[in-house]
Amino acid sequence: MAYSNEDQRRTHIRALHAVSQFCLGQFDDAINSFIELDLNPAKVGALYPERIAGRLSVPPDDWIPLFGGPVNQQSLTPKNDDAMSTKSQNDSNESKEKLLEQSVSPAMPVKATVRRGAAFVALLSSSKDKDDDIVSISGKEKVNRSVDALWQYLTDRRLKVAGALAAVHIAPAQSHQWPFLSETLTEELFALPNIPLPLLTPEQLVRFAQIVDTALFKSYLVTQPALLGALCILASWCEVSEIEEELWAREKFAELIYVYRGKKMHAKALNLLQQLSEKETDMRDKLDPSISYLRKLGPEYINQVLESSRWIFETDRHMAFEYLIDEKGEESLAFHDWLAELCLNMTLSARKRGDKAKELEVYSRLLHFIDTTDHYCPDRLYGLLSE
Repeated sequence: MAYSNEDQRRTHIRALHAVSQFCLGQFDDAINSFIELDLNPAKVGALYPERIAGRLSVPPDDWIPLFGGPVNQQSLTPKNDDAMSTKSQNDSNESKEKLLEQSVSPAMPVKATVRRGAAFVALLSSSKDKDDDIVSISGKEKVNRSVDALWQYLTDRRLKVAGALAAVHIAPAQSHQWPFLSETLTEELFALPNIPLPLLTPEQLVRFAQIVDTALFKSYLVTQPALLGALCILASWCEVSEIEEELWAREKFAELIYVYRGKKMHAKALNLLQQLSEKETDMRDKLDPSISYLRKLGPEYINQVLESSRWIFETDRHMAFEYLIDEKGEESLAFHDWLAELCLNMTLSARKRGDKAKELEVYSRLLHFIDTTDHYCPDRLYGLLSE
């Protein structure tokens, strides 16, 4: 690796040292270094299993190369979903730290550093064969320690990335306007620079925000699912495609609806509410969640309101009218023309069925509607009557 200046060289060496600390189970020390060095969060997340890091997850024998070190020629640990290993024997840890310290001496030429780095990787590999006390951090205690350290990193990054984005007038509420994280190759994400946040472009900051928030959601799903609801309510840059399948599998529908709403995926949220309504027998329990959601949508979503209201009308016209006419407060001509036509069609349908009670009820609503609003086109309604 070529260095443009001494600071970059030192950052590179310190990053490799932090990775070695992570390998040895010194998670807090490693994470503190990652924060201090402003390292790319995609690379930090890559040190975790797929169920937390998703497609960014990298097997342990590729950690050193990922952070710019020499390619390991031997397998550091078996490749599996949770393959993150630690060496717990104190004298072995000390010998590895000593060797690493020798390899990162500021006065040492770059070529010598690479040779030492290769020796360090080889030492980790050979010690695996000689010792039987290497264990996977898939053990509950080590998983908790590693994820606790990750939360420290993610919460720090989340706050600071949000501040950097706010400085360029970008907020999580705009997340739907940016390309999805899933549309970016992992190679491109790993290539994001290790520089202070104010020096990143808006596009790079958004990528950092997406990586951080997605990892935060997934880590909560794995270790603290009961606390996920509070996180879902907050506006975030989380990649929905990375978490919705898991939320579905765990039947965390309320959390998923919060996520959809925050991403302005209203059609998905309303479709889910309709599906959930099929499990209810009480009419209020069946319709109230969808009606409540529709009430919160602004006039710019009128087409979505009309589309998602149809099944409510078909299920209970009284509750639908109560929402749409009495409480929605919508003033557009298109919306009221649609309502007038709907009232008329329902009146005529009831007359054809011979349902006098329903005909009178809906006809009364039609007359009340005509008498109390001028946000419709009378000529259009009369045209429908003449037909």
